[in-house]
Amino acid sequence: MRLIPALAALMLCLLCAPAMAQTLTAAPLTDPSPTRELVVAYPADRPVSRAARLVGETVIGIAADLAARGVWMGQVLDASRAAHASGRDARA
Repeated sequence: MRLIPALAALMLCLLCAPAMAQTLTAAPLTDPSPTRELVVAYPADRPVSRAARLVGETVIGIAADLAARGVWMGQVLDASRAAHASGRDARA
């Protein structure tokens, strides 16, 4: 499907004229600052493949590492919530 490249081209066209006219401005968003939550979810109605579980655990590990090193500003869920998100028992 070519919808995404078409939307990107449309956005570029919409920004091109103001940018060329030097009328495009930017301002930081500070109060309230934007937030988002990254969640790894698995289907509840069917088994999860080993490959999907591995990808999910890898994403969780990378995100936790980036947050711990300060590359991503944020905080990691506590162990019980993180274990629930990955489908593992936190006590195991």
